[in-house]
Amino acid sequence: MQAEASLSKDLGQVAFFVGNLCQEADLVYRFGYTLTLSEVAAQKLLLETYQSILGRLDKLLEGSSQEIRFELVKAAWSQFQGWSETYDETSAEVLKLFQGLPIEIRVVLVVVDALGFSPEETASLLDLKEIELRRYLAEGRKKMIGFDV
Repeated sequence: MQAEASLSKDLGQVAFFVGNLCQEADLVYRFGYTLTLSEVAAQKLLLETYQSILGRLDKLLEGSSQEIRFELVKAAWSQFQGWSETYDETSAEVLKLFQGLPIEIRVVLVVVDALGFSPEETASLLDLKEIELRRYLAEGRKKMIGFDV
């Protein structure tokens, strides 16, 4: 009987992983690209992020869609902070925009403006004071207004 319960839980987790977490892979990939400016590194970060959350599926099962997205981006940020390697940048138009921006500004802009997290959630996610976050947003948006593609 216990083996059946364990099996159904595992199947439930697999269904959750495929149905909920895999749908957010693009979110994690875009975040990874913002951090690294490299397609190869973004793919590696995506893989490492998903590997890092496998042990927390039970907790994620209980979360809302927004909480799951938050936890995925938080896990990706945590993985990235542990990296020491560098990757070649990808040649693309978006790279021209992001190349001149410090990583803090890139991350804040993407998490708030592209991924849709609130400034308060983003400050919590990135462990920033809200005033810092708003300064990064203002500075980044100001630079983007003057950007010519």
